[in-house]
Amino acid sequence: MICPTCGAEEENLYRYCETCGASLNSTDPVGSAPALNNAISSAPAEAVTIATATNLCKCGAGPNERDDQGYCEVCGRHVGASLTQVTNGDHKEQEEDAFIAAVTDRGKRHKTNQDDFAFKTADINGTRYVAVAVCDGLSSSSAAEAASSTAAAKAAASLVESASTTDSAEHEQVMRAAIIAAHNSVCDIPFMPVPGKDGPATTIVAALITDKRAVIGWVGDSRAYLVHKTRACQLSHDHSWINLVVDAGKMSEDEAEKAPEAHAITQCLGPIVDENGATNEAPEPGVLTVEIPDESLLLLCSDGLWNYAPREADIAECVQSCPSSNSALLLARHLIEFAISAGGRDNITSFVYRPSLAV
Repeated sequence: MICPTCGAEEENLYRYCETCGASLNSTDPVGSAPALNNAISSAPAEAVTIATATNLCKCGAGPNERDDQGYCEVCGRHVGASLTQVTNGDHKEQEEDAFIAAVTDRGKRHKTNQDDFAFKTADINGTRYVAVAVCDGLSSSSAAEAASSTAAAKAAASLVESASTTDSAEHEQVMRAAIIAAHNSVCDIPFMPVPGKDGPATTIVAALITDKRAVIGWVGDSRAYLVHKTRACQLSHDHSWINLVVDAGKMSEDEAEKAPEAHAITQCLGPIVDENGATNEAPEPGVLTVEIPDESLLLLCSDGLWNYAPREADIAECVQSCPSSNSALLLARHLIEFAISAGGRDNITSFVYRPSLAV
């Protein structure tokens, strides 16, 4: 398929151009976002912006000119309910002290930011908990921005709430339950169906952190890394077609990498409908517990970052190129800037937990 906007040749399975971000069903041009300004101040994360959808009738009547069943009061056509749209914002940052921070950015190619994050901290019975979720809304779904923001907020809130009533031995189950709660919240999102698109859907990678121990959970291909002084270790294992066939011994990694569907995800949050018209069952999150050694850090990110640093060594090199004395926020910004300078073809989100800077 040839993109009508930039002329790039894209695989037919994509609904959006991976080069310029334009819809492959539309000729609307896509503007480029300005590069991230190094001087951006540390601003707290704000709630998502809600705006009434401008779902116009063919006769030109606006959303205020229809009844509660979606019929146009000017010409009588059925237009659909006037729903709300969620805007995650082109750029958002959140910092907690010097050692916990997250940044998300629209990048240079996409019209909107379909990534989002949420994190909460709480002191419970003398122990400090950090609950975080990074989500990447699927461009092939309707209301992708609502999916990512809803799932991130629900997962983080569920993790903090459950951590207050359970001991550490139960935290892996707490993580699974939080991700399923996030999935259910995405399934409950009201949305205007878009021809050729699934219902709201998103990936997720989440963590429940206590001091130097973290429980990690994920669905899809947003990732978690443990980064040591000179190396990085990918903690999550993508729910992707390539991993599915390689893990099953059906193909070698080199063989699977050549397939057009190699990096298609096999699980996500949200009501995805299969080829038979049935809604997929709830996903099965991957979950593990890891210790965070001294002088190491935890990184959660969307594929807008790791696509430009696909190997563990690439992630390590990117992190090490930022001074170890820098705050978590400065490192999170540095990772966003790296992806933007490499092309910024996708939305980008990074969360950094750097316990060595805790006082």
